[in-house]
Amino acid sequence: MQWFNNLKISSKLMFGFGTLAVIMIILGVVSITQLAVVNDKSTEIAEKWLPAVTYTSDMNTNTSDFRIAELQHISSLTPEDMNNYEKNMTEQQTKFNKNASDYNSLPNKKEEEKALYKEFDEKWKAYLVEHDKLIELSRQNKNDEAKALIRGKSQQLFDQSSTKLLEIVDLNKKGGKNASDEGDVIYANIRLLILGVLIASVLFAMGIAFFISGAISRPINEAVATAERLSQGELPTEMKINSRDEVGRLVEAMNTMTGYLRDMANTASTIAEGNLSKNVDPKSSRDVFGNAFKRMLESLRSTADIAEKIAGGDLNVNVRPQSSNDAFGNAFKGMVDNLRVMAAVADAIAKGNLTVQVNPQSSADVFGNTFKTMLESLRTIIRELRENAQTLSSSAEELVAVSTNQSAVITEQASSIQEISTTLDEIRATVEQASDRAKS
Repeated sequence: MQWFNNLKISSKLMFGFGTLAVIMIILGVVSITQLAVVNDKSTEIAEKWLPAVTYTSDMNTNTSDFRIAELQHISSLTPEDMNNYEKNMTEQQTKFNKNASDYNSLPNKKEEEKALYKEFDEKWKAYLVEHDKLIELSRQNKNDEAKALIRGKSQQLFDQSSTKLLEIVDLNKKGGKNASDEGDVIYANIRLLILGVLIASVLFAMGIAFFISGAISRPINEAVATAERLSQGELPTEMKINSRDEVGRLVEAMNTMTGYLRDMANTASTIAEGNLSKNVDPKSSRDVFGNAFKRMLESLRSTADIAEKIAGGDLNVNVRPQSSNDAFGNAFKGMVDNLRVMAAVADAIAKGNLTVQVNPQSSADVFGNTFKTMLESLRTIIRELRENAQTLSSSAEELVAVSTNQSAVITEQASSIQEISTTLDEIRATVEQASDRAKS
């Protein structure tokens, strides 16, 4: 059923409703077809069997009335009565002929019925021949002969024709009943078919609804659970894609988003460890998160480069905060500006200028306060050195005077020492000569 899962939701719904529509159409066609059969049966009953039963029953009544009038004719004593009964027989014969004509005009007679009617017609015509003989005998008041005839061959032919006519009546009644039974069976079958198809359609609709709702709700519930976990900061594993419909594409988009967030989280973790070498590639120009992350990384790299230059002693770097809300950039700029001020102060001090002023940023400005304390200490030392220099200058002048006096004394002593040295040299020479003599 993977092909079904890959259908769009609208296609799934159209498939379900379309299948139900096809089932309903098939049910409608079958129902109409079967109802047409039932209608044919009812039409057959109404147009064939019932008229045939009616006409043949009326024909049977006509023959019976005709027979009764015939018997009454034999029993009549006056010509007037005979004429009345003959008139009655003529009327019954006319009615019979009309009913027979209507019956013969009915369509779709079976061969069995045609054969029965043919036998009936032959017997009836033979009976009418005997009837003419019977009436002639009755008019001649030959009642005994007439009675013998009416009880003999005439009765036999009448009974035979009546039997055939009743068989035709029974045959049509049976045909009508069979048609009615067939209609009842067809009606019962179509009713069961409709009921079965309706139940099957309901079950099928429930199954399709359950299947489609499950195919839609299950991945959506998973997507909702994933979205909730994402909202809590968790990065769940990828969801399984079971279809290529709208829900499948939604799950795929959720997986892509989760993977993207996971990449961003890994990048953020790398940056948090101090590694700024990882690159961020936004998905497009509309990737707000990716582009913002890329700008942040570029800003951090720029700041790191500036910090590296500052660490190398280069304070000529240009720090440009992104905006007035750029706390990091503004703080870094303030630090560089403060370092430049301190460097200028140090340069002035190095050149012997101790008149510069150091203004710490706050009581927590260790560097500024230390520099200020150092400058104040240098100023104190210089002041003390100046005072000591003046004292030393006075002492030096006194020492110079004393040194001058002592220099004269030393000069005199040096002359005496020179004389003593000369005397010692002479004594040493005398001793050496005496020694040489002693050896010789």
